[in-house]
Amino acid sequence: MDGGVRPSEEIWQAEVSTLERLQQGVEIRDIMGGFRVVIASIQGWVIEHASEHQVEVTEALRLSQLLWRLSDAFSARAAVAYRRHDIARSIADEQRQVEWVTGLLAGTLSATEFEQGRA
Repeated sequence: MDGGVRPSEEIWQAEVSTLERLQQGVEIRDIMGGFRVVIASIQGWVIEHASEHQVEVTEALRLSQLLWRLSDAFSARAAVAYRRHDIARSIADEQRQVEWVTGLLAGTLSATEFEQGRA
């Protein structure tokens, strides 16, 4: 890599971590917000410690820009993962509803299944 940010489709870690958090029940806005806080913290550290590590102002600015481009690429990949997850969840919910209605019409639901589906 030449010091740039890879395209969002290549940042598989964003998808993996997003899906892990979604499966834990974390809201997408909290996932995205958390990542932005991390990026801002790293940026703050770079700015705060640049002079003690002899990092020129222009280089610190370049590093800061790279961090925000990384944040944008992460966010784009996380959004795709969220949309796919949401679509898969919606399809699964619809399938459960179809199976419940089919079971209801066929008279094959247990009392427990009936109550769970009704709820």
